[in-house]
Amino acid sequence: MSAHDAVQGRGGGGGPPPPPPRRRRRPPAPGLRGDAGMVLLEAALAIPLLMVLALAGIAVARAAVDEMATVAAARDAALQAARGLPAAQVEALVQRRLPGAEVSVVVDPRTATVGVRLPAAPVPGLRGVSLTHSADFVAAREPAPR
Repeated sequence: MSAHDAVQGRGGGGGPPPPPPRRRRRPPAPGLRGDAGMVLLEAALAIPLLMVLALAGIAVARAAVDEMATVAAARDAALQAARGLPAAQVEALVQRRLPGAEVSVVVDPRTATVGVRLPAAPVPGLRGVSLTHSADFVAAREPAPR
């Protein structure tokens, strides 16, 4: 056998040339076996949960604003009643600020008491849950101007 034949892989050794080396696949990292759709599943569970939390936050914020408005209306109405404003005008004052509110005005010689009850707007997704904001405020009567 000549040197040329040996370089070309012909003759001499007999039999077919060896097969090319096989590429070995790297085994998957630990914990990733069978997790092909986990990201999609986690997103499908997380997105609705985040939406529910966002809506709950909005409902709580809206309830807090309504509660503060109820307290402020009761306080202002009691101060006006203590200054001598008639009960019908005090009720109208509260109704302008909080349409749909129930107002009670009690004026005695020393104090004026105003109670305000406001039914809250329904919370989305919670049927049958009703909230009522309420505030009572008492103010000392002011002497009539001379």
